[in-house]
Amino acid sequence: MRRRCGRTSVLSAIALAAVLMAASVSADDSAAESAVSEAASVQETAEESEAESVLSEAESAAESVLSETDSTADSGEAESEAEEAAPRPEYRGLDFITLGDYKGLKLEVEPIEISDEEIDSRIDTDIRYSEEGSEVLEEGTVEEGDVANIDYEGKKDGVAFDGGTAQGYDLEIGSGTFIEGFEEGLVGAKIGDTVDLNLTFPEDYGAEDLAGQDVVFTVKINSVKRMKELDDALAEALSDGEAKTVDEYRDRIRVMLEEDALNSREESAKSELLTMAAASAVISEYPEDLIEYYVNDIRSYYESYAAMYGMDFDTFLTAAVGITEEDFPAMAEEIAEESVKMEFMISAIAETENLLPEGEDLMKAYDELAEQVGYEDGAALIADNGEYAVNYKLAYDAVSDFLYQNAELVEAKPESEAVESETVESEAVESEAVESEAVGSEAVESEAVESEAVESETAESETVESEAAESEAAQ
Repeated sequence: MRRRCGRTSVLSAIALAAVLMAASVSADDSAAESAVSEAASVQETAEESEAESVLSEAESAAESVLSETDSTADSGEAESEAEEAAPRPEYRGLDFITLGDYKGLKLEVEPIEISDEEIDSRIDTDIRYSEEGSEVLEEGTVEEGDVANIDYEGKKDGVAFDGGTAQGYDLEIGSGTFIEGFEEGLVGAKIGDTVDLNLTFPEDYGAEDLAGQDVVFTVKINSVKRMKELDDALAEALSDGEAKTVDEYRDRIRVMLEEDALNSREESAKSELLTMAAASAVISEYPEDLIEYYVNDIRSYYESYAAMYGMDFDTFLTAAVGITEEDFPAMAEEIAEESVKMEFMISAIAETENLLPEGEDLMKAYDELAEQVGYEDGAALIADNGEYAVNYKLAYDAVSDFLYQNAELVEAKPESEAVESETVESEAVESEAVESEAVGSEAVESEAVESEAVESETAESETVESEAAESEAAQ
């Protein structure tokens, strides 16, 4: 599959994906299964992360000038429309920004800890999505964890509703993909049978005409795919012969997860270091034409995808970001300023530290980048994206690596050690308290004994004196 490079755009591919996820809840051409999916969970995800994700990704889109995205006909059309824009103004970063601290930055990073649960989860995924890891059953009953191949039709008041019908749909039982009661109603049903499920859509369901409504789903269970239990033979098959036993396979998975975690931590650290460097940099002014370019660029992307989903701009903004068209210019300008500052900072560091290749090395870098993102060569990459965008991508990567290599990274204590340390400290405090109480108790007891001794001596002395007085009186 060929991948495209996005041009100098404020919206990254990830941000657009977030926008589309929210918008697809209301889209007329949503997949059939969306009608019975738990829309409430989708909307909750949108509310908690859509605006933050879109804005965050857009603010740092200068970091992903050449986003790697799978090309589709629809997205290709949207990009084509968005790219019909005025030429991008070009400026030298060092003319507008004063760099702050960017070398020797201190950053705490999380330790790499891979739990047995994470290994189990990865193994379950490998088994579930491999040909060797499951078997198709055409008789028996549906169990929790099975992937049931089903045909279904949903009706309200006896009439089939839009988006409630599908054939040959693979549904993982227990995944919570469909509304409450759907998957549970299939557990125990015989393969080959047809069952009716009397269900009620959630009150907050995305489609207003279905929210809170009673419906009936008629479901035919065509077959069931069931995961196999992991044994040595399956472990060898899943690892292409690299592991001969279950233990060897688990060790192999652990190493893979550790490598993934290290890569993820490095990318996260690079992003954080860029943010830290930008925070201490001071920009003297924002070129008005560049800010205008970015604002128009942001708007064109939103408008393109709104049109793709048959939505007007204001409705799309409300669904995707939670703002109105009236609020959009201020939001776009703020994003544009953040993007320009990041762009100028990266350009300035790259120039100051002489990080960009030249001559034949630059041509080689173009070709390597082209290969990474699915182009025939550097010339094709530049022809489709522009020399400025390609150079900026190289600068971004070079500066990110430079900051990371020159940073002081401190690994935080592993969670297990932190808990153990807290336990030891707590026990120490308790021990001191007990010792203090013991010492206090001993002191009180000692004082009591001394007091009793004094009182006893005093009483004895008084008795002797009294006896002596009585003797003298008798004489």
